[in-house]
Amino acid sequence: MTSNLSQFVPFLESLPPGTIGEVRSEELDAIVAIHLRAFPATFITPLGPAMVRLYYDATLKLPNGCCFVYRNETGAVVGFVTSVPSVTEFYRWLMRRYCFRAVGACFRSSPRALLAMVRRLFTRLLSERR
Repeated sequence: MTSNLSQFVPFLESLPPGTIGEVRSEELDAIVAIHLRAFPATFITPLGPAMVRLYYDATLKLPNGCCFVYRNETGAVVGFVTSVPSVTEFYRWLMRRYCFRAVGACFRSSPRALLAMVRRLFTRLLSERR
């Protein structure tokens, strides 16, 4: 499947002056702050800033994953985009490599949200095996 990038030209031209680039590790806190403001209703947000940071850090380290930021003229991160080849495989990879850190981050923030996340994760993984 080929993507038609020309459809995004009007949007890109409407952006204020800035640059798009790969994420630097020191920019993760800015990504977390943007995520918490922009996505209050996603399942990961109630798990707290530490879990959101772990999520994006894992996205950066995932083979074939990508994360880009948009920096304004002063170099501040004002937007980001991430992509993983398979969401299911990403969560499996995340849990294999970061399980204890994820549980710790979630538990400190919200034990109730942690239980809900574990329930959803197992439900999703089991449903995909059928």
